[in-house]
Amino acid sequence: GGRRGAGTGPDRPGRPRQLTEAGEPYGAAPGRLLRRICEEIEGLDPGAGIAAVREVLDEPCPLLDEFFRQVRDYRDRVFAGVERVRSVRIEDQTVEDRIGCLPVSFLGDRARHALPPPPGTKTQPARLVLLSPETAVEQLINHPCLSVVDYRKLPGLSERGHMEVLGSRHLAFFRFFDRYRHKAIVKQTSRNEIYLVSHHRIQTAQVPEEIRRTHTQTHPEWRVAHGGAHNNPT
Repeated sequence: GGRRGAGTGPDRPGRPRQLTEAGEPYGAAPGRLLRRICEEIEGLDPGAGIAAVREVLDEPCPLLDEFFRQVRDYRDRVFAGVERVRSVRIEDQTVEDRIGCLPVSFLGDRARHALPPPPGTKTQPARLVLLSPETAVEQLINHPCLSVVDYRKLPGLSERGHMEVLGSRHLAFFRFFDRYRHKAIVKQTSRNEIYLVSHHRIQTAQVPEEIRRTHTQTHPEWRVAHGGAHNNPT
């Protein structure tokens, strides 16, 4: 029963083809399959891309479980007892490749048009938003209350939430779910990849101040134009 129990034929147009291949040995190395899934999703239009990302994040999904299991294992081995970090860097490339990057959202036209073309090219900005294993570890440490359920709110965030353009290559999104606003920041790299920088819940009353803080953190010129500095978000 459930959506995953339904077949994988033409009635499942949103499901990435790579996700349905039988016998894929991704248990020990989810990164290999995740890379192929991301390549498949990136070329889709917004509606199909959002649907495909939702399929990856939907439950039950052993691939998703394995990604977060390995992220938790890395946190427990390297950051045991640590309650706050500014950034995480996985020095061992084999670990990063083994875990891979998880697709968590897909930019619609509104967000995509707010980003510049990659330097020196006329290529359109990418649409697929990735959660790197490094950011996933940061999120587990800094926002332990978040669960997979919270990440399932991200796929369509860029189309329906309030968007703020932060400098030239960062976007922030605010959207109401249940009792909370969810705040997510994404960045575009010089290689035309889009990564989730942070994601956490805030109270609705905090939104105006969070917008100010977010701007001053990522776009220093905004601080001068809007009357002084503000503390960085916690």
